[in-house]
Amino acid sequence: KSIFLIACLGLLLFFASSNATSHRGGEIGDIASDFRVENADTAVSLQQLRGKYVLVSFWSSRDARSRIANIECNALSKKFDNQLVYIYYNRTEIAKHQRLSSSVINGMRTDPNHLPFPLKKNLSVDDLKDAARDIGPATFELVRRMFDESKIVHQPVQTVKTILSIADQFTQEILDKACEKAMKQYHTPFYKVIYSHAKSINAAKELKDFRESNSKSGIVRGADYYKKWDTK
Repeated sequence: KSIFLIACLGLLLFFASSNATSHRGGEIGDIASDFRVENADTAVSLQQLRGKYVLVSFWSSRDARSRIANIECNALSKKFDNQLVYIYYNRTEIAKHQRLSSSVINGMRTDPNHLPFPLKKNLSVDDLKDAARDIGPATFELVRRMFDESKIVHQPVQTVKTILSIADQFTQEILDKACEKAMKQYHTPFYKVIYSHAKSINAAKELKDFRESNSKSGIVRGADYYKKWDTK
């Protein structure tokens, strides 16, 4: 009985492993069977070409259609070389990139033409000063001090970008007022000081707007509200 059980278990494992293995054949989606092609001085197998495009064409010089197909195959072999990477969507080529050198590990490269949005360019010192000038006089004065008094010209670039981004969260007017307040405390204030003033100015503005809005509007009361004042 134990031999019979072992035999059944072996058959089950055999069928399970055979079903788990992908089918090999010539249909689309099948795993191609390995083959080997030998010439007078070279030999190559499908296993050696793993990870690459492999184009197999059977043709005869006596057949006109074969000769036409051979021309198309030669064009494809030149297109799908090792220098370019082609990207397809719904069987339509949408992009191609120059392959990175094999010495580059996990390398990445982006073609700006393939992005749905423009890349942010590296702003120069003059660009940042112009942006600060557009925000307001206090902001421009702060940025001017940071660049003019820095030992290395481009050292404050990242800090200036971060300070100017406060205008995106609040407004340009609030940032300019915050810079003005901060420079009364420090000659070249830090980002945290400026952000703290901007946050306070914005909170005060929101409170003022809320009070003004309430003073111009009334509150609707229902009958139940007045019942509590009924002394009868």
